Amino acid sequence: MLKTIWQKLKERMKAPGEHEPFVTFIQVAKENPDIRNAIVAILKKDDFNRESILNTYIEEMRFKGAPESFVSCLTCLLDKNVAQRAVAILDSKENDG
Repeated sequence: MLKTIWQKLKERMKAPGEHEPFVTFIQVAKENPDIRNAIVAILKKDDFNRESILNTYIEEMRFKGAPESFVSCLTCLLDKNVAQRAVAILDSKENDG
C-alpha cells in the first residue's frame, strides 16, 4: 500500500515547498479510496498502536531507500495532533462520491 502511495506521490511532486510533500500525500490519499481507508485505519488506532505501525513503515521505507520527503510525511503522522487533523480531512464528507 505504501509503495502505491509513493508511486502516486512521485507522479505529482514537482519542486516542493517545505510542506508540499505532506499536502500532496494527503491529496493522494483523498483521491484514492483504498489509500485513504488504509491511512485512516492506521491513524484511528490508539497512540501506541498508531506510532508502532508508523514507525515500522518508516523504518521499512528507509530500508527500501524511499525518498526522505516520503519518510518525512509518515513521520509527521506520529504527532497526535497531525494525525487527528489528517483523519478529519480524510474522513470529511467531500471525499464521499
